[in-house]
Amino acid sequence: MEDKDKYEINLVLDKDRYHALLDICTKYKEQQGAELTPKEYILMLIDSAIKK
Repeated sequence: MEDKDKYEINLVLDKDRYHALLDICTKYKEQQGAELTPKEYILMLIDSAIKK
């Protein structure tokens, strides 16, 4: 994929929010059996919010 086809979104999270995301990812692995990073979780939320 060419750079012109990509967009960069940077997020800065405070410590508490980041640790809350890590907890969600840990619970996801326990419930779904698949590892999920905080970045993947955020992208999954964005994708689900913009689907029609």
